[in-house]
Amino acid sequence: MMHFPRIILFLILIIIPFSTLRPQEKLNHIDKNGLKQGHWIRKYQNGQIMYEAYFTDDRPEGEFKRYDEDGNLTSVLNYTGDTSYARFYHPNGFIAGRGKYTGRKKTGEWFYYSDYIENHLLMRCRFINGQAEGLCIKYHWNGEIAEKLEYKNGIKSGAWKQYYTDGTPSLESSYQDGKLNGEFRSWHPNGTKEITGLYRNDVRTGPWIFFNRDGTVRKEIKYNNGIPENRAELIREETEYLDKLEKEGGKINDPEITGIIR
Repeated sequence: MMHFPRIILFLILIIIPFSTLRPQEKLNHIDKNGLKQGHWIRKYQNGQIMYEAYFTDDRPEGEFKRYDEDGNLTSVLNYTGDTSYARFYHPNGFIAGRGKYTGRKKTGEWFYYSDYIENHLLMRCRFINGQAEGLCIKYHWNGEIAEKLEYKNGIKSGAWKQYYTDGTPSLESSYQDGKLNGEFRSWHPNGTKEITGLYRNDVRTGPWIFFNRDGTVRKEIKYNNGIPENRAELIREETEYLDKLEKEGGKINDPEITGIIR
């Protein structure tokens, strides 16, 4: 009889922990309606985790992590209803971009970062309903503004300006409905004119003048519907330089697609 309370206490200590254990969680569960439920972990063929997330009726909830085939974290999205806050990462672990989604569309201010200087802001851009809207700004390594470009409904529309690392202007032109239109001007680092010309519907038109650093005219090229009238080798370098400026202007390298920013 003296040992009875000890026996009862011993049984209670054994039973209570087992009674409080939760049933084992199902992994990668699909219900009878074909909807994802609960904890999911998907893997690549090499065994590395592709993503880890929680679902309710096929909709992700809370934290959603994605990885590349080498096991590097590529993105973390935190879901609250129809809104998710996203962070994308470079392969070296540096943050590549961050912003908000409404559904599957970007909304509000998005920020993009360097893959070689940790937390260095390369670009910020505002989105409405998944489309760039208003001013997008790029930055140099020293934090000075490198480029300003205006968008409307995801299309380049408005002033296009570029700057040197000391903040002085290097280029000015403008877009209309995604096409370069109007005067084009660029400057040497010392502030003297470098190039002047005119665009009409994305095509170089009329005389384009190239200047030396001392302000003297180096060359004049006349364009007819985008084609230089003098096709001599002497103008090849200038034309290729302008082609490059047009191609790179306002380019947005999205980590959501590429995984890197350059």
